[in-house]
Amino acid sequence: MRKSMLGIILAAMCLLVCAGCESGQAASSQAGASVSDLPVPADASSASSSSAASQSTAKRASMSASDARGLLSETIDTDTYDITEGQANGEYYVFTVTNKADGAAVGQVAVNQYTGEKHTYQEDGTLGDYSGFALYDPAVDAVASWEGIFSDGTRTLELLPMDDRSFEYALDDLTGVARGTGNTATDEENGLVFTYEADGTITLSGAAEGVFSPAE
Repeated sequence: MRKSMLGIILAAMCLLVCAGCESGQAASSQAGASVSDLPVPADASSASSSSAASQSTAKRASMSASDARGLLSETIDTDTYDITEGQANGEYYVFTVTNKADGAAVGQVAVNQYTGEKHTYQEDGTLGDYSGFALYDPAVDAVASWEGIFSDGTRTLELLPMDDRSFEYALDDLTGVARGTGNTATDEENGLVFTYEADGTITLSGAAEGVFSPAE
C-alpha cells in the first residue's frame, strides 16, 4: 500500500514538473515573438541622404521677382525707364523695360532666379548675351575677372580678389587695393585706374600705364 501511494505521489510530481517546463517554453516562445515583431528602424544612411537632399534644396532657394527687379534697377536708370513686374519663365524672371517719356519698349531682360545672371530675352523666347541689350553699359554691367597674373612683356601684374568689387594688386614694387564696378576699378590712394577690356586684357592708366595680357 505504501509502495502504491509512493508511486502515485511520484507520478503526480513528474506531471507537475513537465507542466512547468511546457509553460516556460511557451513564455520563452512568446517573448521571442514579441522581440522579432518590433518594427525595424529605417536605414540611418537613407535618413542621412534624405536630410542632405533637403538641405541641398534649401540652399537652391530662388530670389523673388522683386529681388530680381531690384538687381536690374542697380544699373538701369529708373528715373528714365520703367521695369515691369517680372513674369516667371522656367528658371528666369522676364522683365520688359520701357521709356517713361513715350512708353516705347526698349527691350526685354531675363534674370536667372538662382544666380542673378542677366540675359536679353528675344522675341522667339531664346536668351542672348546681356551685352546686346540696348541699355548695356560696360562701365557698370561688364563682368570683369579681377584675378590672375598678367604681363606687358616686361612687368608683372598680379591680382587677388577680395570680394565682388575689390581686389589687391601688385605691380612690381607697387601694391594696393582697387575698387570699382563693371569693367573699371580705381586705387584712389595710388592714383591708378584699371580697365578690363573685352579681349581679357587689362589697361592701366594714371600712376602706371600699359596693357597687360594674361600670363601663360
